Amino acid sequence: MLHSVAAPRPARRVDLDRILLRGAQLSGVVSLIFCSYWFTSVPLRNWIHAATSEPSVRPQTVQLTTGIAGTNQLIPTPALHVATITLQPTITPLPTRDPITSSPTWLTIPAIGVDTRVINTFFVNGEWQAADYAAGYLYGTGIPGEVGNAVISGHLGFTGGVFARLGELNPGDVVYVDRPGWRFTYIVSGQQVVWPTQLEVILPENIPVLTLITCTNWDTQRLIVVADLVGSESLSQ
Repeated sequence: MLHSVAAPRPARRVDLDRILLRGAQLSGVVSLIFCSYWFTSVPLRNWIHAATSEPSVRPQTVQLTTGIAGTNQLIPTPALHVATITLQPTITPLPTRDPITSSPTWLTIPAIGVDTRVINTFFVNGEWQAADYAAGYLYGTGIPGEVGNAVISGHLGFTGGVFARLGELNPGDVVYVDRPGWRFTYIVSGQQVVWPTQLEVILPENIPVLTLITCTNWDTQRLIVVADLVGSESLSQ
């Protein structure tokens, strides 16, 4: 009786098949570890941070009573600014500002559940620092509520993830920025994705705007949300 016998594969082909199989298995294990780390470490670290850190003290706030668009007027611009805007005389002028106390202290974006403190971050060794478990004000950019481009950044996932949902904002969404004694209301006007080298998004403006920044596309690009100032309210009442 005749039996068919498969022809033996060359030894080199067998070794190559084994290498490819081991490589595929290793790749699968690495992917599984990475996904597990991504989905478990961020919430766990955020929970540990929230459980062990001192609670942030939020500045006193008051309810805006003059509406959003078309009713609140912009605040007067100090003489040191090169640009000016037309104002109604009923608006309370800001006191002379101090560089530190004029920095924002709190950021609220109801549409995406952001309610976080803001800390100053600085330009060090050729790059901007990032704030952990808070939003970071790029110190030296525009002062909130005044003519200029106030820039606030935040992490997308790790060490807080305060801007994890920044991409969900739409034109018309409201953003509140507090600084000592004042709350400013901004309305989102749009968003875009840029490369990290496109620094024009943080350059000064001759109108009062707010720029929110976070990472996107696996940290290869930056998501930019721009909002226009539409109102101000004193918190010292």
